Amino acid sequence: TDPWEAICPKLMHYCVSKDKSPLSCVTWIGFGKTLLSGSQSGEAARWNGSTFAYEHVFQAHESSITSVAVSHNEQIIATGDLNGVVKFWDRKVTPLPESMLKENLHTEAVKAISFSHRDAKMVTCSDDKTAKVSDIETGKVEVTFARHGAEVKACEWHPYKALIISGGKDNLGKLWDPKTGEELFILYLSLIHISEPTRPLYISYAVFCLKK
Repeated sequence: TDPWEAICPKLMHYCVSKDKSPLSCVTWIGFGKTLLSGSQSGEAARWNGSTFAYEHVFQAHESSITSVAVSHNEQIIATGDLNGVVKFWDRKVTPLPESMLKENLHTEAVKAISFSHRDAKMVTCSDDKTAKVSDIETGKVEVTFARHGAEVKACEWHPYKALIISGGKDNLGKLWDPKTGEELFILYLSLIHISEPTRPLYISYAVFCLKK
């Protein structure tokens, strides 16, 4: 019950990428049994969550992988790259149909990906100063949110509401409606720009405020 018991104060193990390329994003899949990493060389690797050994490594993108996300039912994995391309994979990291490939979703790096609570849609954000809601199966962009004044570094779909928060280098967090693209509220969260390493803290705080 003590949250401090969840903190790991001691290094247990470390792994080195085979291609010696910096890792730019990581996420757990298979309910914590497997770890997926993306590197700046465009390679994705699947690691065993218990032994931390390589299970599979493959060339996923032609440019650096900048974001990775897993659907709530853990049936779909999405990866985004430096060129604005988003690709989809199943739990075994096998490519899903090319019809789901989104090559021109953004014009610059995809910084974050988040699935809707029913996994039918997703929101992505990019250094092109936009965040977009897309249908997973059709690939159609339904809403484009373009009211940040700088690169959008973080985005998150609410766990069970039709609500999205995005954070950018303009020092703002914005809440908006994924159906209409309407800007609902502006959060003046920080004197420094919001970036990926701080994303969970700010989004958790914003969701906490909404629940109150």
